[in-house]
Amino acid sequence: MSTTADEYRTALRPELLAKFRQLAKLLRRPGRGLGDYHAAGLLVRALVPLETTYGTGSVDNLAAALADPDKEAAGLRSLLYRLLKLAKYYPDGLPAGAAGRLSWEAMKPVLAVPDEAQREALLAGILASESVPSLREVQALARRRKPARPPAEPTEKKPTPAPHPNDALRDLQLLLRRWSKVYADWGRGSRATAARVGRLRAEQRQAFRAGLEEAVDGLAGLSRQARSLARELRPLTKPDEE
Repeated sequence: MSTTADEYRTALRPELLAKFRQLAKLLRRPGRGLGDYHAAGLLVRALVPLETTYGTGSVDNLAAALADPDKEAAGLRSLLYRLLKLAKYYPDGLPAGAAGRLSWEAMKPVLAVPDEAQREALLAGILASESVPSLREVQALARRRKPARPPAEPTEKKPTPAPHPNDALRDLQLLLRRWSKVYADWGRGSRATAARVGRLRAEQRQAFRAGLEEAVDGLAGLSRQARSLARELRPLTKPDEE
C-alpha cells in the first residue's frame, strides 16, 4: 500500500530525510548528466532496501513521495528502478570517462544487459571508441550482447476433443440460420444486393467482383461438402433399432 508524501517523509530518520531532500532536488535539476543520475541512484539505494525487486512497495512509496501532486508516479517509478540498477552495478562510481562520454539515455541500454561480463565489455568498447556513439548505435551494440533465447522445444499437439453432440447440433442450426439470411440476400427471392452492385464506382465494382468470384468458388466446394455431410448425417435421424 502506498503512503502519502507527508507520511513518507515523517517516517524517515533524519539522515534519510536529508538524502530524500537531496534526491528530490537532484531530480528537479535541469540538464542532468550521467554523473547526476549516478548520484541519484546512490541516494535511491540508501532510501530503499538493498535487495529491492521490481514491484515492491518501497520504490512505489518513494516515487509517490517524490512525484508532483498533479502528475502520475508511474514514470518516476520506472526511473527509480533504473537508478537503483545503476547504483547496484557501480556502487563505487562510474567507470572512468563514462560521465563525460555517455548520456543517461545512452546508458539505459547498457543497464539492460543482464550478464555482467557482457555489460562491462559493451561499456568498455563504447568508452574506447574514437567518437561518442549515438543512442541508436548503443542500442544496436546492446542487442548483440544480450544472450539469444534458446529455441523452444517442440511440443506435441494434443488432438482437439470432439464437441458434445448438443454443441455440434447448435453449430449446425446456427449455420443454417445464417445460410437462410445469405440466401435471402442473394437468392431469387431478393435481388436488392445484386442491384446495388451496378451503382458502385468502377474500381469498387472490380474489387467486388474479384471477391465475389473467390466466394463463388468456395461456395461450390461447400455445396459438395454439404451434400456429402447430409448423406452422413441422415442415418442419425432414424430411431434406434430394438
